[in-house]
Amino acid sequence: MAWGGHERGEVASSLAVGEFARLAGTPQATVADLTECVHAASTRIDALGNAGTTIVAAVVTIVDARPYWMILNLGDSRAYQWIRGIGEPTLRQVSVDHSVVQEMVESGEIAQRDRRLHPSRHLVTRALGAGSESIEPDYWLIPLEGGERLVLCSDGLTDELSDAELLAILNLGLDVQRCAELLTQAACDRGGHDNVSVIVVEVEGQPDTDSVQTDRRGERGVLTSKDLDDSDTLPRSARR
Repeated sequence: MAWGGHERGEVASSLAVGEFARLAGTPQATVADLTECVHAASTRIDALGNAGTTIVAAVVTIVDARPYWMILNLGDSRAYQWIRGIGEPTLRQVSVDHSVVQEMVESGEIAQRDRRLHPSRHLVTRALGAGSESIEPDYWLIPLEGGERLVLCSDGLTDELSDAELLAILNLGLDVQRCAELLTQAACDRGGHDNVSVIVVEVEGQPDTDSVQTDRRGERGVLTSKDLDDSDTLPRSARR
């Protein structure tokens, strides 16, 4: 999904969604599929002039005969994984923001707790369009497990609600539609100072792993762990 917070952002985000919508119904997508969507969206958005959007997307892929989420992010839209676990459910932020405040946190300039109220919190370092110098997304692979939930959201949600507050709402046991609505309403009740967009997906079963997969090089075959180097799924701070 894409959310446009820049000038003509609603047009840019719509174009990006249109490109990624081509993957709807695909049993197993690849890095190459997602990268193609990013570049196609970038070309269309650049043609608009001064317009831009951030992106977070999730698709199912197969690695070594096991189903995984493949998550892509560009900018400060986020992906979270809610896991039931053996004890209390937990919430884990999967993506890492491409933003000025994220770099400040990583450098130790500010504390993690201070990022939500920092005056530079809306400055992103990567985006589609808006004069961004980089349209290179980060990719993340996480095992797909039954019963877990994936939350994709814009910064309009996370600027208003803390991770603990997100977890509390996810723990209510509501269906995914009602959960997304409650998250959105909670952010709006706090002021809704930016566009609030939320998608909640629950895994109810395991996908079919028998179909043929196109790997990242565009060759026919099954994607394996050898086809993915560590830099595809590590935070930027771990790549240095």
